[in-house]
Amino acid sequence: MKANSVIEYDLIIFINNIRYLQTMRKATINLLAIIPARGGSKRLPGKNIKDFCGKPMIAWSIEAAKECRLISRVIVSTDDDNIAAVARRFGAEVPFMRPKALATDAAKTSDVIRHTLTTLKDKERYTPDYICLLQPTAPLRTAKHITKAVDLMLSRKADACVSVVETRINPYFTNTIGKDGMFHDYIKNTGRKYVAKLKSQKIYALNGAIYIIKTDVFLKEQTFEPKKTAAYVMNQEDSVDVDTINDFMIAEFIKKNICGRAKPT
Repeated sequence: MKANSVIEYDLIIFINNIRYLQTMRKATINLLAIIPARGGSKRLPGKNIKDFCGKPMIAWSIEAAKECRLISRVIVSTDDDNIAAVARRFGAEVPFMRPKALATDAAKTSDVIRHTLTTLKDKERYTPDYICLLQPTAPLRTAKHITKAVDLMLSRKADACVSVVETRINPYFTNTIGKDGMFHDYIKNTGRKYVAKLKSQKIYALNGAIYIIKTDVFLKEQTFEPKKTAAYVMNQEDSVDVDTINDFMIAEFIKKNICGRAKPT
């Protein structure tokens, strides 16, 4: 096959893939964004509505979801009246309050999502095709990130997509400290045979920014990581998850000085 023919063939495949994605978006995307935000944060009290670069932190996730044209609805699940008021002010729906039983430290996110889906079905007879879980503690995640994650899931024909970040430390190089205070191998010595090979292997971890999944798959498997899960890679700067005051300060510094996206109200 001649070079020109190869280029033309590749171009046709590329165009067909774009058309496929556009068709899939129009035909099948009924995507509900759910932002879980309880009021009882322990490590950083009030973090979900704490001022972050001129807006309550949850507002950045709400606006990212609303700016993503693939998302049909944006709902905040919360037990807190103040969070609910802020969420509504920035354009999210809070059609019902979360039960206190699902707002404890022990409550599972999967149970919160299932409650949201069940209540919407009972009250509105509404069931989305896909759900997108957006943690409010990831204020550096944008609409572009969400769109790319959805496109990746559709192009891979996956059941789900999660955002990940390359880890700075390979787990094969980590250790534990025993009760005797001594340094112990986390990976047994037999595993050390593969260390040389693993030095060049990239390792990724969930960054908590984006979880997208088919609704029926989630309800059946009760996880955001089924077997057919695509991985959307984000960079270190956009992957900060705010859990402590140190995380908050780092994220705010990045937003102001690196991302250049801070737009105080």
